[in-house]
Amino acid sequence: MHYLPLLFFCCCGIPLLLFNWGFQLSYMATLGIIYLHPRISGLITIKNNFIQNIWITTSLSVAAQISTIPLILDLLRKPVWFCF
Repeated sequence: MHYLPLLFFCCCGIPLLLFNWGFQLSYMATLGIIYLHPRISGLITIKNNFIQNIWITTSLSVAAQISTIPLILDLLRKPVWFCF
């Protein structure tokens, strides 16, 4: 819940930020990283540190993309397949 005060202060300064696509997408991606990344990265445990770091980076990207899919579908009215 620590992200709500940030949203409040950003929108007090510039209220039209709520309607900016870039702000909405970055906010959703950040929420996905905060909430989905620990769950996705915990699905697989790898003993090799190099491969584990690759998995953590990949799961971070997947979490950000999963969290922005609903907004992209709503804003663009079609799927954007180059994200995957």
